[in-house]
This record gives sequence, C-alpha cells and structure tokens, in this order.
Amino acid sequence: MTRQLLWSNTRRGHRGHFGLTDLRAVRFADDDLCGWIIGREGVIFVIKDGGSTWYEQNSGLTVNLYGFAISAKGERAFATGQAGVVIATEWRKKDLFK
Repeated sequence: MTRQLLWSNTRRGHRGHFGLTDLRAVRFADDDLCGWIIGREGVIFVIKDGGSTWYEQNSGLTVNLYGFAISAKGERAFATGQAGVVIATEWRKKDLFK
C-alpha cells in the first residue's frame, strides 16, 4: 500500500503580505501548533493552529532573515539574517495570542 501525502493551501485566512515575499525557514514548537516562518526584508509570520492561519509579526528589520531556531524548552526563538543580524524573542504559550 502506498501512502499519499496531501498538501493544502495555507495562504487562505492569513494576515499580511504572505504571498509577496521570499520565505526562508519555518519551525514549530514541540506541540506542532505554534510555529514561525521567516523571510525577506525581516518578515516573520506566527501560527497558533498548526498552520491554517498565519499572522504577521513586526521584527523591526528590513534585512533578509535566513535561519531560525527554537530553544529545547520551546520558550525562546532566534532568527539570524543578513549582515550578522541575530534577533530573539521569548513567550509563554498561554500569552502568545491574547
């Protein structure tokens, strides 16, 4: 029996210019519900529902972001980018989307 992978369009219901930028990396916290995607000109999108809806977050940057990592405990995230930029954020999952 061959297992078929199904893909769905997640652009529906997003906020921001998701389709107009180059996206570089995506990472999820351990629960696979909270995640981030980063890209060109400092763009960051965050999700809370496993990928159905993406919300734009302000990184305060205009440089390209290339790498992204989440700490082992899942409460800190780091993004790296052009010109040696490193940014970090902390969150508590219960406060992420008030």
